[in-house]
Amino acid sequence: MRWSILRGFPSSCVRWALLLPACALLGSALAAQVVLASDPVAAASDNGHHVVRDSAGTLWSLSVFDDGTGWPGNRPLLLQSSADGGQTWTPHVFTFNDCYSGVNPPWPASGCNLAIDSAGTLHAVWASYHYFWNYRQYYRNFNPATGAASRVLSLTAHLGLLTTTYATEMAIAVDAADTVWIAAQGVSPYAPQLVRSNLPGAPDLRFTSVGKICPYSYASGVELAVDAAGNIHCSYSRSGSPGVYQHRHYKPSANTWGAPTTLGNTTSVSDNWGKIAADALGNVHAVYLMDCAPGPGYQWKLRYKRWNIVTGWGPEVVIFNAYYATYFLASSHQLVSLACREATGKVSIMYRDRTSFGAWRLAEKNLTAPSFTILPNAMPVNSASAYYRGPSVRGSLFPLFNNTDTDLDFTWQAMTVGTWPPALMFQRISSAPATLSLSAPPTIGTIKSINLSSPADPNAGFVCAVSMGSTPGIALPDLRVIPLNADSLLFMSLTPANGVLANNIATLSSAGTALVNFTIPNLPSLIGLTVQAAFVVAAPGTTTGISTISPALPITFQ
Repeated sequence: MRWSILRGFPSSCVRWALLLPACALLGSALAAQVVLASDPVAAASDNGHHVVRDSAGTLWSLSVFDDGTGWPGNRPLLLQSSADGGQTWTPHVFTFNDCYSGVNPPWPASGCNLAIDSAGTLHAVWASYHYFWNYRQYYRNFNPATGAASRVLSLTAHLGLLTTTYATEMAIAVDAADTVWIAAQGVSPYAPQLVRSNLPGAPDLRFTSVGKICPYSYASGVELAVDAAGNIHCSYSRSGSPGVYQHRHYKPSANTWGAPTTLGNTTSVSDNWGKIAADALGNVHAVYLMDCAPGPGYQWKLRYKRWNIVTGWGPEVVIFNAYYATYFLASSHQLVSLACREATGKVSIMYRDRTSFGAWRLAEKNLTAPSFTILPNAMPVNSASAYYRGPSVRGSLFPLFNNTDTDLDFTWQAMTVGTWPPALMFQRISSAPATLSLSAPPTIGTIKSINLSSPADPNAGFVCAVSMGSTPGIALPDLRVIPLNADSLLFMSLTPANGVLANNIATLSSAGTALVNFTIPNLPSLIGLTVQAAFVVAAPGTTTGISTISPALPITFQ
């Protein structure tokens, strides 16, 4: 190997992990927007998830489709799949509901949600909620690989509930044992209960209630998340005066509920429209709108908090404040969605920013970062009242193949004034997280700068190194790969004062950038040799200690 002729360079092997400073991605890359459905409903649900990913990487989407034969028309649940990351979608022949469960008027389906278990079985919850005469909730499972499908289960009848009991719930989640959890109707109006399948995967269609989600008052908009210890987390808007947004969790191993915790404040009329997500590190992340009452003078506040299994809820983090006057032209609800990178706890929040004239914006925060980095508009400015509403980002802690990972699979409903029907849109926002580039051609006998950039990681520690190859790379316990081989060049470049890389173990700037000096020896035998450079960003408190991983940059000496 020609690099070995560089006499006098240090050769001691230093472990990569030990060099991460104790001091967290996303320059967003957008794929094309894709229309999932265009019909008078073109939506799934105001809470929960309706897109999942299976073990083969295929995406599955479920939505309510109205055929436009009247109002309401016939509404079969539209199941679609995509094998190319959401670029194209194919309708599936299977339909979850039937003429007895929401296909036909006068009580057709009004919303739906979807989950997936470790066997690849899809679990759907949908409802025919029609004020004020009909409230019916249904469940069914279907495995696309085998074609096996259960019968339709009326959860309303199964739980012995009245069809006139007001409800809004239909969130669904699956835990590590494939137990199915559902936010179901309650025995009284707007009093949702948490139910669980008696068996993993619910093959017997038997569900048992574990209790009322909100122990007092009315509640709506329940969101569900399963944490790393198997606890079931519920967030919801508690009705009454003042309206507050709360969290409560259920511990299956002890059959006990925790006490409700108010996430926002209790001084104004409405905290509402929140989302939650769990990571693999024992954290649950929550976002919610505080003081979001209509009318002049109300300052809406988008806030974030993180719960930890040991310490409980942490401090509130501000995302934005905006007076109602900047909101009334846009949908004043369904403004926000939340996802997290399960392996690192990095949070991504997609929200409609009326301080930016109604654009969709993406905010990200590493686990230990004190604040969010607000990235450029993810979608163009649009102040139409119903445009950009009902956002949802795919991802769940269980099963692992439905993790959020580095791609945000994002859906929303779009409708501009004067257009009909609305459209359910899909877009993949892929991480182009970190980048490396050379300031000039890598000529022997010169010192060149390697420009590092990771915009969502301001002021974070990083380590940059070089190696002779990028394949197979260094596999991490969370299945990610650092694209550098563990060879002698790598270990040398990680040694302090190695004479080749300088400023390669340091801190990114407030803009998430850094310069690493690369000294190229004046040796003609190096001409034509290619080495690989890459860097990682530190994430203290996570399993691997690593947040962002850059791609490899091939450098061929001249």
